[in-house]
Amino acid sequence: MRSRRLAAVGLATLALGLGAAAGPGAVTAAYAAAGSGAEAGAGAACGAFPGARQLPGADGVVPAAWSGGGLVVPACGPIPEEGGTARPVHPYPGALWTAGYQCVEFSERYLYQRYGVTMDVATNGDQVAANYAAKYPGLFMIIRNGTPHRAPAAGDVLSLSAAPGFDSANGGHSVVVQASSVGLAGDGSVTVVEENADASGVAVLPVRGWRVLDPGFRYAEWLTTAGLVVTSPHPPAVLAGEPYSFALTATGGRPPYRWRVTAGVLPAGLALSAAGRLSGTVSTRTINTARGSTARGSAGTVTVGVTDTRGANTTAAIALPLPRPPDTSVVRAPDRDASADHMPADRSPAHRALVERVLAGTPRMTWPAAGR
Repeated sequence: MRSRRLAAVGLATLALGLGAAAGPGAVTAAYAAAGSGAEAGAGAACGAFPGARQLPGADGVVPAAWSGGGLVVPACGPIPEEGGTARPVHPYPGALWTAGYQCVEFSERYLYQRYGVTMDVATNGDQVAANYAAKYPGLFMIIRNGTPHRAPAAGDVLSLSAAPGFDSANGGHSVVVQASSVGLAGDGSVTVVEENADASGVAVLPVRGWRVLDPGFRYAEWLTTAGLVVTSPHPPAVLAGEPYSFALTATGGRPPYRWRVTAGVLPAGLALSAAGRLSGTVSTRTINTARGSTARGSAGTVTVGVTDTRGANTTAAIALPLPRPPDTSVVRAPDRDASADHMPADRSPAHRALVERVLAGTPRMTWPAAGR
């Protein structure tokens, strides 16, 4: 395993900001649309501050990013000990911030983008698994290191600590599992993606007797899904007149999965297949009707259900972002056949007289300046 260069002041720093949004309930997850550029690493970018970048990756994960089910979550840097200036980084819109790209930022960004969940308390790296399991018991559960026949799986979030209470002085560390290769005896390795530990953003941790080993931490536990969970909370925006296609995904059950709409109505022109693909073309009229009078754009929300081959099922509310309507306001000259009776009553006598002259055919009148 590659040696890991650890930060002198600890791998995790408390999230310092205020005001994360409340998360979904324990049974049905209410997923919100992803922000546009407000969170660090939106899409493939790692641009929260000048000089930030996606980490180079290693061990077959190049560049560094967690990927699966069509989702790609890049690991960003520089890590603090590389000399990067600490800047506030928000894992997702409304999230608590971290001082630069650190392990908590990556883990919470991943959990938000994959499951749509948020966290409203300051969290160290060795507390990520416990805090999310406590807040979302219907979605997640904790696996203790060394549990027989339970190795970390791809997508699990590991919390690593120097203290048995997962409250170590240096804050511990958190990583996201990209791949797991563990045999029947509990020996093998897991490949993890991380920030603020290895300059590459990727490391391979050995597993011996069902125990994950890390040179800097004696204790480990990990966050995994508690049964069947929908993992596609952020569909792209629905654009009028353009073909739309997005595959819903799930984990924790036995595929293949069967999908359906259980509440709400999809915008006219869209359909959800039993295989979980949203597709079709939506008209401008349909989008304007769904958006109503909202000037900033909004989202049509439907609840989808998924069932696996063993009969396990779950639901999730999916928001379909709608584009902001263009500004179509124009200044229009009055119709020549309009009568003075149709003029607003709150206009001044001078303004009314001016409009009457225009209606009567007075050529090229000069309108008075605003406010006069």
